Amino acid sequence: MGCASGVVSNVNGMDTNAWVRRHKEQLPGISPKLWKPLFAMLEEKRKNGQGAVGFDAYEDLQLKTENEVTTVLYTGTETIQPSSRIWIARHVFGFEKETLESQIEADGGARKQLLQLLSQRDPDFGALAAKAQKKKNETGADGVSALTLLLRDRIWEVSEAYQLTVQKDDGSLGVVCNWYVSDAITHLMTHSPNPNTRIRLFFDMTEDTPLAYTLFWNIQPIESNQTLTRDYLQDLQSPIEREMLYYAYFPRTPDADRLAFLQNSLVKEPDPTPPPAAPTATKALATNGRKGKKTDRQPPPPSRVFLPAREGKYKVYSPDLVPKIFGESAASARMELIKDIASADIVWTAQRTEVHGKVYAADSELVENFVTVFPNEEALTLREQFLESVYAVHGIPGRHPSGSIANEGCGTIGAEWYPQSFNLNTQAAAFVCEYWEREAKKKERKGAESNSWIVKPATGTRTAGVSVSHNISEILRQMITGPKIVSKYINTPALVQGRKFELQVLVLVDSLNPLRAYYAPDLIVPAVAPLPYIAGSTDPKRHITSTSEGDTVVTLHELKRELVAKYKVKWNEVLERVAGVIFAGIRAGSYRMKACKGAKGIYGAQVMLDDQMRTYLLGFSNEPVIRGEGVFGDVSGFLFVEGAEEEERKRWEKQFVLLK
Repeated sequence: MGCASGVVSNVNGMDTNAWVRRHKEQLPGISPKLWKPLFAMLEEKRKNGQGAVGFDAYEDLQLKTENEVTTVLYTGTETIQPSSRIWIARHVFGFEKETLESQIEADGGARKQLLQLLSQRDPDFGALAAKAQKKKNETGADGVSALTLLLRDRIWEVSEAYQLTVQKDDGSLGVVCNWYVSDAITHLMTHSPNPNTRIRLFFDMTEDTPLAYTLFWNIQPIESNQTLTRDYLQDLQSPIEREMLYYAYFPRTPDADRLAFLQNSLVKEPDPTPPPAAPTATKALATNGRKGKKTDRQPPPPSRVFLPAREGKYKVYSPDLVPKIFGESAASARMELIKDIASADIVWTAQRTEVHGKVYAADSELVENFVTVFPNEEALTLREQFLESVYAVHGIPGRHPSGSIANEGCGTIGAEWYPQSFNLNTQAAAFVCEYWEREAKKKERKGAESNSWIVKPATGTRTAGVSVSHNISEILRQMITGPKIVSKYINTPALVQGRKFELQVLVLVDSLNPLRAYYAPDLIVPAVAPLPYIAGSTDPKRHITSTSEGDTVVTLHELKRELVAKYKVKWNEVLERVAGVIFAGIRAGSYRMKACKGAKGIYGAQVMLDDQMRTYLLGFSNEPVIRGEGVFGDVSGFLFVEGAEEEERKRWEKQFVLLK
């Protein structure tokens, strides 16, 4: 439905001016002469009881299909002058990403509209849909129909999203992502960098419950029988950004020119700049007493730094991490949790805290006691920074960045123990090239590795917001909800009880200079996927691991026994590989972290094995997963306390193994 004339009316007691004031933050960019027509159109919809306007209501627009290409024509008799016509498109299908398949199966009307829309956008889709519909009695890996799987895979070409801040049941605020598909007309307009229309999401807040619509209006003259065009990438200015996100809307294999444009853009990108080399990066050279003679022997490392021995308990300030990590087991004969940071011996928190002008857990030069956070530790614990650290220090597999630090002691150049990863905020072009190269290899030979990727929030450390996909549209669309890291999915994971798993490993960093770190092999916690692993499944519960009490719990003993029996491997060999990748990862992060006299780090490493027992480091968290009684006392005592009993020291030395 289009409207060109202004109408002043009332809606639920709200006049035009009041309506404009309520929507003033959404109206900039829309010509003021269109505000009253828009108000009148929304009023007409409410009077007629229409929740939204469908395509059949667009009186002056018509679809035209020629040579299997569908376009939208303006069929009015008079030329539309710029900013003189506005249309409202309804949202035909709203969904939650996690339950998309079940929603498609349950909503027959939406399924029919999606089939029609996708067939009109892509002539080849119709044949695929017809083939899928014939397989009525066949289901995919999760018992879902072939047609639903096809729609689930292709819906991302026509999906958009918006985020709302809502109040949770516990009173806290959270962000909810709402995915939607708007009316077919908005997806059938011809793409053009110089369009004659502009499009925008709009919330009608006239009533208590806001209603979301998509508006589009003309920004150039449109003559009778002229095709409507829109710029699907209207918010992007950079040519390379426009090229790479083009595939979110049109996931077609790029022709030679498009692929060359993407590849040429990578040449101009600077190689990762390595951080300054730390003293521990290379072997120290020392004379052995004879002039000119050099050896590879390093000078003895400085002794470890502890809190002085005392009677009574040491005071620990930790309003967040200790209660969350250790729970009720945080009680210790040697440590006491307190609420006053000023009198604490140990500050164990992820929060930035200031007392009397001194910043704890942030700037080591101002700290007079012990803290468990190194300055700049985000280089280790945040995904986007850890990615940069790994490739800057160890190099990119198959590539030798100029000036990168030599990979001494860690095998060949390239961190092959770290799944190939890209920061979509800065490296989307490189990802798109890699994706299409892998697609080409799949077509060249059967049995080629699946082109699946795991998408994670760039700033997170946990599994919230993580998804798995082989669809480039779906992967790129996830950028709508914030910065993302995309990593190559390990398609042949090792399994325990038929489920995918990760190893959650407790890591203690005693010093950065020299680098001295430990891991606790007997405290490893298996994180197991809730459902059995099935290759090709889209169910996140088969891919995303968890240590929650409600999910499947596998003990370390059960894991060791099954791995040894099933994969014919010795557990000590597995531990050696696990320790190796963890140390390489800490070494990478340590170059950007700041050495600190009073700081010691406590982290959780996530490690994965494939069915060949190759070991991969997925990342680190400052909230390690720990199970068992007395661990808090052991960890805090080992790191901080001087003068422990000899028997206790021996137990700790067995429990916490030096990483090399």
